[in-house]
Amino acid sequence: MTRAAGLRVWALSAGLIVALDASSAGGPLPQQRGRTVIETEVIRVPVTVSDRRGRFIPGLKQQDFEVFDDGVPQELTSFAIEESGIAAELLIDVSGSMSYRLEDAKRAAMQFVQQMGDKDVIKVLQFDEKVTPLSGFTNDRSVLTAAIGRAQTGNATALLNALSMAIDDLEARAKEDEAAQRHRAILVLTDGDDTASAITEDEILVKAGRVDALVYSLSLDRNNGQPVTDGASAILLRQLASRTGGQLQFPELADLGKFYRQLADELRHQYVLGYVPAGTRPGARWHTITVRIKNRRDARLRHRVSYFGAPGRITR
Repeated sequence: MTRAAGLRVWALSAGLIVALDASSAGGPLPQQRGRTVIETEVIRVPVTVSDRRGRFIPGLKQQDFEVFDDGVPQELTSFAIEESGIAAELLIDVSGSMSYRLEDAKRAAMQFVQQMGDKDVIKVLQFDEKVTPLSGFTNDRSVLTAAIGRAQTGNATALLNALSMAIDDLEARAKEDEAAQRHRAILVLTDGDDTASAITEDEILVKAGRVDALVYSLSLDRNNGQPVTDGASAILLRQLASRTGGQLQFPELADLGKFYRQLADELRHQYVLGYVPAGTRPGARWHTITVRIKNRRDARLRHRVSYFGAPGRITR
């Protein structure tokens, strides 16, 4: 770009950087002369860093991290240690098979709500054959506790529809969450495979790749008392956890509260890296993300491993 001195850079909370010719920065984008527009994605990557015993490793600096997009080294444009805001969707399976477990599940979910910080916001959804919001996004613990208490068992299981709604909700509030420096998560409690959704698993995986939300799932699915780790829902939830940097766990009912507490703690102890993709092929396609830590052999990392590049945007 030849007129660097005449450019003004605007950082948009939607995750774009737009460079505008300062001589015409006040007008609308279309049909303007003398304007150069460069539209690029800002990729945010929450990273959980733990030692071999699963304990959070504190004190890392920006220079300790290396990030690669499609194998190409990237320059970090932002770095934060997130111990503040979280925007979370709490999804509760209320299908018929949950009937004898629902009260325990509700009590455990209420424990998660009680641990939220002042900057956190949570929305509660229940799902059986339909998906029903029980609250909006709020940080009012009493409102959320009452919402969870209203969950009632139904019939079939529309897990994929619930995930789809949660992803849409978080995508719609991306500007607000970035302005408040919140990162986003979806927490799923379920006990079986989907039986009622209209959307497909592949569609869910693509949608999840378009937002920077971590997906954490707690599965109560059992066969003869043993966790069902190879069922259709477990396979999908494992893929979502792997791709987004979340987790899939199979707790016993009595341990649900402990697992919710662990998830709340993890969400507040993450390094969040940001970069503008450079040197990679642009376009609407999947990009791979690799994060490494220099000189720490004991470090174990979990982070989103891919994202879907938006059409029409270019890399630097």
